[in-house]
Amino acid sequence: MTCISMHAQDAHLSQFYESRLQTNPAITGMFKGEYQAHIQYRNQWSAVASNPFTTSIFSYDKPYKKFGFGLLAMNNKAGLSNYTVTNLTLSTAYEITNTPADGHHLTTGIQLGFIQKSISSNQFVYNNQFENSVSGYNSGIPSYESFANISMMLPELNFGACYFNNTKKSKVKPTVGVSAHHLTSPKETFIDTDNKLPIRWTLYSRVRFEMANKNYLEPHVLFMRQKNVNELNIGFLWNKHLSASDLYVFAGPYYRYFDAAAIHFGGLYRSIRLGISYDFNISTLSSATNYRGGFEFSLTYKKSLEGLLPSIY
Repeated sequence: MTCISMHAQDAHLSQFYESRLQTNPAITGMFKGEYQAHIQYRNQWSAVASNPFTTSIFSYDKPYKKFGFGLLAMNNKAGLSNYTVTNLTLSTAYEITNTPADGHHLTTGIQLGFIQKSISSNQFVYNNQFENSVSGYNSGIPSYESFANISMMLPELNFGACYFNNTKKSKVKPTVGVSAHHLTSPKETFIDTDNKLPIRWTLYSRVRFEMANKNYLEPHVLFMRQKNVNELNIGFLWNKHLSASDLYVFAGPYYRYFDAAAIHFGGLYRSIRLGISYDFNISTLSSATNYRGGFEFSLTYKKSLEGLLPSIY
């Protein structure tokens, strides 16, 4: 078997601001309400792959006094080999601030669980299975290749901290958080090499600028680094309140550095928030994709004690 050096990163989302627990465990349960349930789905590269890359997420969290408790389940599938990654973590957060009633909040959080990874090795094609230029590929020819594992289980440990301001009188409400995923850097390999899962560092920030008639503008920035791979996402949502129906609608552009431009839109009615986005590929692969990228969908239900604004906090 011949191997080459490759760099990759965890699956990413365009609507990163919707997936609270996947972004930072310190956000777990940090909202006014009884509980919150969330699902999210992403389908990418269907323009160039018969088996597109998909990401599915389910999360549930709730507050309890100064704590937050939650569950995060995430599944990723990629390529003809059915490379599958399943994450399942329990999440908890704690409010460090002694006087949260003043609107300033400092929280910390931790997630503990496991990652399961697998491949279908019988889907691979090897060069020695090609007879000649006439007859081509013959699946009946043995590949003489072997894998140390086609499935593995890894421990998962994540940590995060977050500051946010929800002071009622303030018209500018910033949020900033940092998190680290895969803190144990467990060994992961299908071919018995000494390969470790790198720590993924995430920095997230947003600012809410409140305007008249309950309208507001909300810019977001997300930066992630995993070993030698960086990813930068920037964009904003313009949130418009339709007072006649008590409906919020929102839309805005997003940009993933040297990779994709996206349009996001959706709505919020009472306790239900719906988000839809589409990525337009602008990387060097765009000549093959014809600028087609990925579709993403999110749905959140929050059983609230108060009215819900379309924001992750």
